[in-house]
Amino acid sequence: MELQSVTSPEIVTEWRKTMLSVSVLEYFGRRDVPPIRLNRLIEDMIAVCEITHPEGDPPPCRDEQDRKYLHCAVSGNVDFLVTTDLDLLVQEPIEIVRPGALWRLLFE
Repeated sequence: MELQSVTSPEIVTEWRKTMLSVSVLEYFGRRDVPPIRLNRLIEDMIAVCEITHPEGDPPPCRDEQDRKYLHCAVSGNVDFLVTTDLDLLVQEPIEIVRPGALWRLLFE
């Protein structure tokens, strides 16, 4: 079995920006995760992802800010979009699953 994560430049920008937000830094700080470790985690995630460059208009979504995730998934021709975001869990045209559901699909 081969697993490949896919992201896009727009999502990478969001990850890096969100990582610097006060709420995220406080969340990880309460768990004794220093900013440098969080930054390393984000950069390691980016390094193992296939970068796709979606073209055209993104698919519609209840939350306009989530359209980039659908667009990336469709462009990257993924089998699953893994998320806990309720706005994405009800979308098409790809199969969208929660992390636990993907685990069960792959390993049980």
